[in-house]
Amino acid sequence: MMFGVPITKNNYLAKKEVNVLIEQLKKLEEKSFKYKTKLSVKPKIDNLIDYYGGKNPTTMSSCKIPFDTIAIYDNGKVTTGCLAYEVGHLKEKRSIKDIWISQKTRDFQELINDNKIIPPCFRCCGLDYVFT
Repeated sequence: MMFGVPITKNNYLAKKEVNVLIEQLKKLEEKSFKYKTKLSVKPKIDNLIDYYGGKNPTTMSSCKIPFDTIAIYDNGKVTTGCLAYEVGHLKEKRSIKDIWISQKTRDFQELINDNKIIPPCFRCCGLDYVFT
């Protein structure tokens, strides 16, 4: 059984396709302003050509998710909201606060602090992308 689709080329969208996407996003922004609605596009990307061209983000990219987000799954799994990295489980009979301030959570946050981003971050919608 295969999960996902293997990437068989260096780019994800052709430059022409990215330009169409950029045009469409600009139109959405205009409509959002006109109709006074809030538009939020995730991930926030400073360069769509580089992103869809398969270029890796720099360590100037950043993410706040491991530091301000907690996710609780229907099976009781508790994560930092990042990479589905489990930092606890509700069956442990610990409070969510105790899980949040646990050593396992702090270790993961330290990993992100030390490395800025790690390979699984490269296509995450929580990353604020910066390309050179």
